[in-house]
Amino acid sequence: MRLVLEESEKKLSSDELNEFNRYFDEKIPFSFIDFYSEFNGGYPPDNGESNLFLLGGFNPIKYGDLPIENIYSDLT
Repeated sequence: MRLVLEESEKKLSSDELNEFNRYFDEKIPFSFIDFYSEFNGGYPPDNGESNLFLLGGFNPIKYGDLPIENIYSDLT
């Protein structure tokens, strides 16, 4: 089953994803980059049933109220 998110923030450009990748010593896996190029954060749809993926959602890398960029800079 493919995970689809709702309420994603503005789509990220290739340059923005590359900029995010420079925060880390190791290259971010392609699957992560591929997922975030489609969904910049968001939440699984509420289908009235239990959450198949057992998660509340993903923070966006950039944009929105609490992007990963801000969380990362607060932790370092």
